[in-house]
Amino acid sequence: MKKRTGSFALFAVLSLSATPALAATVTGRVFDKDTEEGLAKATITVAGRKEVSGKGGAFSLGELQPGTYSLIIERSGYAPQKISFKVGEAAKNLQIGLASKVYEGAEVKVSARAPSLKKNAVSQTTIGREELKRIPGATRDPLKAATNLPGITPASPFLGMPTVRGGGVNDNAYFLDRFNIGNPFHFGGIVSALGSDVVEDFNLYTGAFPARYGNATAGIFELEGRRPRTDRLGGTIDTNLLWSSLFLNGPLNDKFSFSLSGRRSYIDLLIGKALPDFTAFPRFYDYLGRLEWRPDERNTVTAISFASDDYLDFKLPASASIETGINGSVRDSMGSTTQGVSWKSLVSDQVASELTLSRNDYYTHIGVGEANLDTESLMYTAREDLSLRLFEKHELGWGTQYDTANVAIDADFPMPPSRPDEYAGKKFSEIPRIRNNSKSKFGMLSTYLEDKWQLNEPLTLTYGLRFDRLTETKKNALSPRFGLAFRPDEKTTMRLGWGQFYQYPLNDKTAEGFGNPSLGYEHASHTVAGLEHQFGENLLGKLELYHKALDELAAPDPVSKYKNTGGGFARGLELSARLKSSPIDVPFGRVEGVSGQLSYSFCQSDRWDAPGARSYAYDYSQPHVITLLLDYPLPWDWKSGLKWRYLTGTPYTPYVGRNPGSNDNWVPVSGERNSKRLPDYRSLDLRFEHKGAFFGREASYYVELLNALNQEQVVGYSYEKDYSNFAQPKKQTGLPMIPFFGLELDF
Repeated sequence: MKKRTGSFALFAVLSLSATPALAATVTGRVFDKDTEEGLAKATITVAGRKEVSGKGGAFSLGELQPGTYSLIIERSGYAPQKISFKVGEAAKNLQIGLASKVYEGAEVKVSARAPSLKKNAVSQTTIGREELKRIPGATRDPLKAATNLPGITPASPFLGMPTVRGGGVNDNAYFLDRFNIGNPFHFGGIVSALGSDVVEDFNLYTGAFPARYGNATAGIFELEGRRPRTDRLGGTIDTNLLWSSLFLNGPLNDKFSFSLSGRRSYIDLLIGKALPDFTAFPRFYDYLGRLEWRPDERNTVTAISFASDDYLDFKLPASASIETGINGSVRDSMGSTTQGVSWKSLVSDQVASELTLSRNDYYTHIGVGEANLDTESLMYTAREDLSLRLFEKHELGWGTQYDTANVAIDADFPMPPSRPDEYAGKKFSEIPRIRNNSKSKFGMLSTYLEDKWQLNEPLTLTYGLRFDRLTETKKNALSPRFGLAFRPDEKTTMRLGWGQFYQYPLNDKTAEGFGNPSLGYEHASHTVAGLEHQFGENLLGKLELYHKALDELAAPDPVSKYKNTGGGFARGLELSARLKSSPIDVPFGRVEGVSGQLSYSFCQSDRWDAPGARSYAYDYSQPHVITLLLDYPLPWDWKSGLKWRYLTGTPYTPYVGRNPGSNDNWVPVSGERNSKRLPDYRSLDLRFEHKGAFFGREASYYVELLNALNQEQVVGYSYEKDYSNFAQPKKQTGLPMIPFFGLELDF
């Protein structure tokens, strides 16, 4: 879990030179230090009198006589702040940023003195909850919002499962605090199972991540759970076009606090009955409960319970049954549950400990006509992490983890294809079946050691070593990691990162009957070089170059179904310019609070199935990506956001001919694998939000226009039954322009 320092720098108020003179008018603005949004209802106390900030955080103290004054600013949910300022002849305008409140006894206070190895890693980005919610096109979804960052793209235009630097959707690891969340998405990425209300912020690593992270070869998504408040009961109601959610949190007493969130889609309730072919229209729900106990300021115990579930049932019409060979309906039910407890302890001012125990249950039921596939993976995890501050600029981390999983499969289902076109031209009923009822056990023992050492003022080294062992197959993996940060001046930082990374293939490649239980680890080697420079006060430029060498990938094999013979690489660069909230001069005046980011990513990602075999573009390869994000304030407490994006189309395998098959059908002739690409596409998403009131409560009204220009996005091609149109297939397009609107109510 990302540790917070618990201390926040005060927004500096520069005093004007003062000489004895007449009274001067003092005004100002109070704002959220993270989001730059104005804060109404803040109490400002000065010289024995109190004022309250109004809309946008504005306040006035009237005229004050020359001299030095102390000012105290307080607001619910924020840390109080005290500043001193001088008053002279000229009018004075104070700009005061408040930081989110640090609650007594909470982990953020403990970690203020605890060592932490999580800062300044290469290819690391930290994003706050409010910033994630404001990214247009993400529908306030934190994980979908992350796909707009450099080096990350969604698996498809309308699915949010991220691919990182030429990797696949299954090459990432996801954590909520220290708890592993195996599949944090509904229906393959339409929306994530962790809404913005339960996430405070998250750390994102796109390469060369530290030794404490394992079993991933592409990226790490580490979400930090939102902490329950301890002053009073409060919460949020968020309702929109597709789902509604409720978030409650507050104290139980002076040592216990809780939070509870729940969300359910309701399209099935609104229009499901109007579509008789759907026995159960697609629907999902998720919930997350959190209980915190703080016996003293050095210890925090947290228990969580998380669940997500998806379900649909579609009855095929008779005509479709004849054409596809599927009799009956298509059913899909999948989900997961996670229960866990963690104990964070500041053993001393130099030593911090975190013990985590968890249980994860992942289940899937797929029914296609008479075919069924049921899987369940029940995993238990025990993990201990220690961090030690050897001295002020030298920190050491050590951890160990043991995972054990029981996997059950009950299958009477078609054999999964080893390549995308393997069953082209065949009806569902003609595909070879797997009949399997098996149980297997999986275990992994891991340990790591990492060290962060600031050798001198400009130079910091981070190095570590990780060891993983598969207890059933006795296969071992040793992963050295290295990082370097060099700051030649206050505005410039250069970083290098290198490491070895291993990942155990998923069940579809290792399960008895479906794959090869003897498969070993897949391996990746990361090399990253980065440069960032602060241009002025509000503009940050960043450049990163990377290369990933891949080997021992699970590749199709005619005898054992899969073998570790595959390989490949991904290499590229990312260039970005990030503008922090700043005033911008426009023809009609100056606009305060404009922020945004412009980025360009290049990535070449290739694979091969065996040494010496022909290489091909990876399925998720998108060489060129340009993203513009802009956040722009409007009058009358409105804010607007814009996201424009250009992406190279993903590769696909074309059909170059057709041959007669059995039963009077035709079989297509495939060209070289992934030798063509879908058309490039561009998208524009817009977002508008108004901060106001709803029956006396603080509320946000928001509207998003997804694909605002209604541009065509080709996501694939379809063919006639006899493949006669193989040279000119029909386009399958993505979603048109969609309005998305909702209301968020705070209480």
